[in-house]
Amino acid sequence: TLVVPDVQTDQERYDGRLLADYGLLQQERIRAFIGAPIRDHERGETLGVLYVDFRRAQTFSPFDRHLVESLASLAYLGLRNARFDQQANDVPAGFRSCAA
Repeated sequence: TLVVPDVQTDQERYDGRLLADYGLLQQERIRAFIGAPIRDHERGETLGVLYVDFRRAQTFSPFDRHLVESLASLAYLGLRNARFDQQANDVPAGFRSCAA
């Protein structure tokens, strides 16, 4: 999980650049954010990132981080369930009626 309370003062480099130098952050006037990975722990895959941003610098608490990580876990469950639903819909109709 990446927690950045203020893009303007963050000195970490990402791909060799300061966050303040990224055009999208400038264009959208993003000053602070938390990004938590959406992970499939069973497969060891990262499916995406849940990203919450703010246009003002923030002071993030441990609860804020936990909340965003929990929402990322819920997003994974939603994606997994959608995948299961898609797989169930791909089963031929004759097989579904036999299982019922």
